[in-house]
Amino acid sequence: MLYVNLYIAKLRITYAYKNRQTLKEITMKGAKEELDLDRSLANLQEELRLMQDPESKVKRKKKRTIEVVENEISECQKALDQCKTIENNGWILIDFPTNFSQAMLLEKALSGY
Repeated sequence: MLYVNLYIAKLRITYAYKNRQTLKEITMKGAKEELDLDRSLANLQEELRLMQDPESKVKRKKKRTIEVVENEISECQKALDQCKTIENNGWILIDFPTNFSQAMLLEKALSGY
């Protein structure tokens, strides 16, 4: 029992606990940010396509050149890639628990049941 409690204490010290509401807020914020970046990227790509089209009748902004838009696209793509990376600061139990009593103790320590 002592080893299980020490193991759980070490896990809780190493990895911050996040309740369901916090996880939901983090997930929703990430999804909204990803959606906004997707929309911005699509708008920038459309703007670039119109700038490169010689028959386009859309007025070009004076300070926005093709290079500026391409730089913005690459920055937006980098931010989108960073947003899509998986947060890898969780943990996996390997070879633990090895028997039913350890499993019961682990369940009790993690969930309180």
